[in-house]
Amino acid sequence: MKTGRAQENRAADATDFIESELEESRKQLEAREQALRRFKEEHMGNLPQQLEANLATMQMLQREMQTVEESLLFAREKQEALARGVGRATTRTVVISAVLTLILDYILTAIML
Repeated sequence: MKTGRAQENRAADATDFIESELEESRKQLEAREQALRRFKEEHMGNLPQQLEANLATMQMLQREMQTVEESLLFAREKQEALARGVGRATTRTVVISAVLTLILDYILTAIML
């Protein structure tokens, strides 16, 4: 019976040792996974597996920038056209006012004579 009990003790000791090693390995694995997560967070966008996504994002942003530049160009052309129109309208208004002033002056002068 001593042999049986000794074997049980050795088996229990072996089990305890294996469980202890397993727990230690779990802790090391968790620490390494956490370190890997921190590394990925710190180097977000710079990792090789993100190259394709980064290129797609860059192309999308370039298209958006081109659209914005075209809209800006259109807005500037429209602004210039409006400014020219306002300039012509202002000149026209001044000429009409001057002509009306001359006509009114002529009429008043004719009435007074």
